Amino acid sequence: MSLSMVIDFDNLYTEALSAWPPEVRLPVRSFVTGHLVDGLTDLEHSIAARWAGSPHEVLMVALNWTILRAVHAAFATRQSVVLAELPSVRERLAPAVAQKATLERAR
Repeated sequence: MSLSMVIDFDNLYTEALSAWPPEVRLPVRSFVTGHLVDGLTDLEHSIAARWAGSPHEVLMVALNWTILRAVHAAFATRQSVVLAELPSVRERLAPAVAQKATLERAR
């Protein structure tokens, strides 16, 4: 996809989600102030790395970081996270993705 093409949030989000395993099972350590999911950041980095150097690298890394945040939040109440059960982040992210897309096209 060239930068001059319209960037479709739904397609990018679907592409980002499809790179994640359908279910994430990682050890969780609970603390008074929150929780730590061992290996989650490493998983996200390995997934986001596939877009390194691509025209949509910044957008895809941002989408994957947002998926990480949703997965991390879900681990607060469960032992494993099924990505299909995560709440949609479309309403929160679509405006930000559109803004980044506009900035990418302006470069």
